[in-house]
Amino acid sequence: VRYDRTFSFRDYIDNSGGFSPTSYKRKSYVVYANGTSKSTKRFLFFRSYPEITPGSKIYVPVKPEKTSGGMTLGEGIALTSSLITLTALVVNLIRK
Repeated sequence: VRYDRTFSFRDYIDNSGGFSPTSYKRKSYVVYANGTSKSTKRFLFFRSYPEITPGSKIYVPVKPEKTSGGMTLGEGIALTSSLITLTALVVNLIRK
């Protein structure tokens, strides 16, 4: 989006399509033309976005994927079939 002195950080985000559901809003930051950067600040319920200057680039990282800590369906099937096979082997050895 072309620089406009009247635009705020949020205006630039909105003009480029807005935040996606996977956007990590609080980790967004601006890299200025001279190489310095400023990140979004948060105090209680208020967010403070960095000022935008000519040549600035806005970066909005993607949220890391949430892992439930549990198994996927495929992992559950693999574990179950392995346990059944192991049980069958042990039963077979005991019967002999």
